[in-house]
Amino acid sequence: MQSPSSDLSERFDEYAQPPAMEPNILEDRVATAIRMASRLIAQTVGAELGRLGLRIAQLPVLLILSANEGLTQTEIARRVGVEQPTMALTLRRMERDGLITRTRDPLDGRRSHINLTPIAAAAEPRLTALRSEIEEQALLGFTDEEREALLGYVLRVAENLQLTIADSSASGGAAHDGRVTPDNAE
Repeated sequence: MQSPSSDLSERFDEYAQPPAMEPNILEDRVATAIRMASRLIAQTVGAELGRLGLRIAQLPVLLILSANEGLTQTEIARRVGVEQPTMALTLRRMERDGLITRTRDPLDGRRSHINLTPIAAAAEPRLTALRSEIEEQALLGFTDEEREALLGYVLRVAENLQLTIADSSASGGAAHDGRVTPDNAE
């Protein structure tokens, strides 16, 4: 019987190799590895949330609201990093499921402040523990130094890509090299 890590390594090798007819389609193995890990984490989190009667899209909203009651839909969407229509749908489902309430802003009737219901607030400790358990499972066998290094590398990748997107938007599509390197990282 193969170990899970050798099986995963073989799946990655298959996934990372472009089909013969499509050269360069999956050339970047780092992006492929990050995408694969992200998908597996999302599947693990989704399965655990399903057991609690929750959806994965609700998790960031629940965690943000547990620390910041009374945010507006716009504020939540910005913090989660999704578009307004996506957040509107998520919040409608959460309201239907009894996880949030909306309170009209007395100064601006077009805005509503979102709050967790007691049921959702009571789930927050379990959600926080769940996140820790899954992170621990994902980083099993990593030393503290390796965990910190991995976090630093992934954050640098994200920052580099954010800079590339911002540069591309600012220049009308042509990005310049503003990437973070070990020499210019904070």
